[in-house]
Amino acid sequence: MKTSSVVAASALFAAYLTLAPLPQAQAGFKAGHTSQGAASARVTQGKYGTQGCARVGKYGSAASSTCASTVSGPNGGTSTSARSKGVKAGTGAYTTGGFSTTGANGGTASGTRKGTYNAQTGTGAYTGQKNATVNGQTYGSNTSATYQKGEGGAATVSTQNKGTVTCATGSQCAKAPVTSTP
Repeated sequence: MKTSSVVAASALFAAYLTLAPLPQAQAGFKAGHTSQGAASARVTQGKYGTQGCARVGKYGSAASSTCASTVSGPNGGTSTSARSKGVKAGTGAYTTGGFSTTGANGGTASGTRKGTYNAQTGTGAYTGQKNATVNGQTYGSNTSATYQKGEGGAATVSTQNKGTVTCATGSQCAKAPVTSTP
């Protein structure tokens, strides 16, 4: 089975489990294995939301996990999130995810992240962003990082209200002057 097929199947199954109706405060779990691999899926639904996860793996070769959730609080807040990660021996790994939240008071927050590692070239990269609005004030940050096996990596974090910080393996982090955003 191709790794891309495994990833697609686990993502679809996690989404289905999250959206499938279940009676309040119930959980479901299914698992199976063969001589070549294993798979499991779990869904939980409670008073305030639903979460579903699916995991698959081929012994000694590849694995993938995908989860999704949605929550609604008693006072009107809501949150949704999804994440996925996988690895294939000799090829590499990935992680990705995102979330979106709205508080009962109207505050919001959201973010995404994505990381990859290429085992054949020894290179990796990561990007992420987070944004929030609280009491009319906005906050945000963007992160980017790179890695080279045997050499190390470098990362830059740029924030909306606190400036930018850059770090590299074996060196001190250099922080830009703090600037105020009106």
